[in-house]
Amino acid sequence: LLHITGGRGVDIAFDCATRDDTLNHCLRALRPGGCLVVTGIPYEPEVPINWHTARRKEIRILNVRRSNRETSLAVELLITHPDRFLPIVTHTRPLEEVQAAFEQLEAYAGGVGKLVVRLA
Repeated sequence: LLHITGGRGVDIAFDCATRDDTLNHCLRALRPGGCLVVTGIPYEPEVPINWHTARRKEIRILNVRRSNRETSLAVELLITHPDRFLPIVTHTRPLEEVQAAFEQLEAYAGGVGKLVVRLA
């Protein structure tokens, strides 16, 4: 990813998975003085992080509780401005396939990013 920024790195990176080596992928993509925002909930209680890289680049790390008691506001935004969120939806499935949807998400199968379960 560094080639996209001419070797500089990005100002901010979001780790929404916090799985395997994703924290370190973010660290490598960040510019010195950049910010790593961690929203993912890891499966394991401990995940690997290269503290040498984080320290050397003076990376700020922000741990964000995703809901932060803002669920009602998020639902309101989704209802009033659904077009703003469509670009992040990679898959949809009907309610009858909810079990398969969760299995697909858990396995990151088929390039799934964000999956929406439709009621109808």
